[in-house]
Amino acid sequence: MSRHEERDFLLASLDDLDAEHEAGDLDDADYAALRDDYVARAAEVLRAEERGDPEASAPARGRSLARTAVWIVGIVALASLSGWWLARSVGARGQGTSLTGSGGTLRERLAECLPLSFQEPAKGAACYDKILADNPDNAEALTYKGWALVRQGKTDDGSKLFDRVLTVDPTYPDVHVFRAVVRKNAKDFAGAQTELDTLYSLNPPQGVLSTMSQMGLDTEVAFGLLSPTVQPCWQQAEDAAQELSRTQGSSGQSTSGATSKIEGAITCLSDVTAKEPDNLDALLASGYLLGIAHADVLYPQAKAALDHAVELAPRNATARLLRAALLNTMGDPSGALADLNALAPLGRTSPLFPIASPADIRKDVESQLSTTPTTTP
Repeated sequence: MSRHEERDFLLASLDDLDAEHEAGDLDDADYAALRDDYVARAAEVLRAEERGDPEASAPARGRSLARTAVWIVGIVALASLSGWWLARSVGARGQGTSLTGSGGTLRERLAECLPLSFQEPAKGAACYDKILADNPDNAEALTYKGWALVRQGKTDDGSKLFDRVLTVDPTYPDVHVFRAVVRKNAKDFAGAQTELDTLYSLNPPQGVLSTMSQMGLDTEVAFGLLSPTVQPCWQQAEDAAQELSRTQGSSGQSTSGATSKIEGAITCLSDVTAKEPDNLDALLASGYLLGIAHADVLYPQAKAALDHAVELAPRNATARLLRAALLNTMGDPSGALADLNALAPLGRTSPLFPIASPADIRKDVESQLSTTPTTTP
């Protein structure tokens, strides 16, 4: 993770931390400890930027559409994760925990180990050892000691602890995030997606999902799962997103380079589908890029790609949602509603294609249908 990315993450985390404290999800002691840690780390990053540290000024790789108002989600290189999940899970599971040894309540001791596990992982692992001596089956301690070991390069040892957590408490969400990271780092993207699917099935706190998404884990795994012929096309689109992000708010800067890259990505995908007409990844990406170009002349091409995608995979949630959004834009609310109705039981959609939520599309569709004049014979 670059210092630029770390700065953005830490500042966003401070805002979220304040909100959690105000909502009563964190007590004063945990809030103070975590906030002090975030503030100290953010200050260090900001000082590095002021010194002109080249790593600090490097542009972040991958910006979400919602945050930068550009066309496409980037794939963030995830080097480390924050202790955000522990702050939430301890707050939820640790209420009223009794004294279990020297140094305070179990919750207090877990909070004490948290910053060490990220800043000084060897000390963090030793800190969790003291907790595990009294509580050998504590899922939080096992999980975060495992992560501290992974941070030290002891991936196998850390993974063994993750495996043990699955026997102690398979519903503990944090462990599935870390297992996904380990598998992603090993280029086992299918295995990483399995862990993420398990995580989603556990209905974890929204903070877990939003932080994971903010860090780019879900999009990086999704990118890794793209077919090899589609990945370079999507990379061109990502490069365009970054260029647009850099030019936003800068008067006089041209976006022609980004536009050219988007056109290049569309051409690249067209070349893929010419050779592989049933490549679902290429069809979805083509439909998405053509559909968000806001050019009426391109909508028929987008629809053709998405029609074929739905034909190939009628139970693919992403295909259905993309086509629903496109049909709604094209003024076919009835067709959009049919896809939305089919979408409901199909599961999650790909994070690579950030568009309006099904609920928002449905609201617009129903509004169109309610105002459509009816004719009588």
